[in-house]
Amino acid sequence: MRLQGGRLAALHCFLHCARQLSFARAAELLHLSPSAVSHRMRKLEEELGFPLFQRRPRGLVLTERGETLYHTLAQSLGQIDSVLTQLEQPGPCGQLRLHAMPGLAQGWLLPRLADFYHRYPGLGLSLVTGNSQVDFGASRWDGALYYLPAPLPGLAHDSLMTEDLIPVCSPAYFQALDSGSLRQARLLHDASAWFGCRPEAEWQYWLERHKQPIGEHHLYFDQTELAVQAALAGLGVAMGRGHLVAARLTAGTLIAPFGPAVTAPCRYWLTYPAEQKKAPVFGAFRDWLLAQL
Repeated sequence: MRLQGGRLAALHCFLHCARQLSFARAAELLHLSPSAVSHRMRKLEEELGFPLFQRRPRGLVLTERGETLYHTLAQSLGQIDSVLTQLEQPGPCGQLRLHAMPGLAQGWLLPRLADFYHRYPGLGLSLVTGNSQVDFGASRWDGALYYLPAPLPGLAHDSLMTEDLIPVCSPAYFQALDSGSLRQARLLHDASAWFGCRPEAEWQYWLERHKQPIGEHHLYFDQTELAVQAALAGLGVAMGRGHLVAARLTAGTLIAPFGPAVTAPCRYWLTYPAEQKKAPVFGAFRDWLLAQL
């Protein structure tokens, strides 16, 4: 059956009848007479070739096919209503596909996304995290957030912010640590801190600047947030990144008793194909992101 104007009107009428399970109540909502609604449903059933309702003394009951049609219509109209709501909003509309390194996504970006959606209600975001480099030529990514010593060649980029490195642990772990010595501590590593780095890279960098040897006890993870969670659980000392552990240091769930922070060898970058600068959806996200700094 083709969806022509009269049939669309009949389906709209059916949706109200199926929700109310009453021709009379549906008629009130549609500003029609109950007999007109009943007639429309009879005609629709004849065109479809199967009944939509069981007509009983105490009201209507949907048939199995009626149930299927009702749920399909309700879902479809809900999607249409959502799209119309987005289109009515000021500003750009569309979907953004963003890749981000896990630590930055979890510890910095997510707490700020409510403000993004408040400012751009017509935009949707598909956020995927990972430690690998995005191949923009082979996939449909709009941009990527990286933690790197330098920007990747051949792509446009914006420098977002520098980072500090500071060892952090739970208060209980520090109290139990023999003489409070970092040398005796278990070091918790993000073994994939940036592309091509050694598993101990961040710890080695901090220790060299404090002229301390690396210890003998180590535990490795593939995300900085996992290392920080391990520190919270009392498993050892994680190399915290300042932007990502600041809230937990303020709350006192983590402490930094082993010495001052050092500027990290990496910083955060927004990387993207150059043509994305002209794309309204990506441009809105980029403007918002830079305003957060």
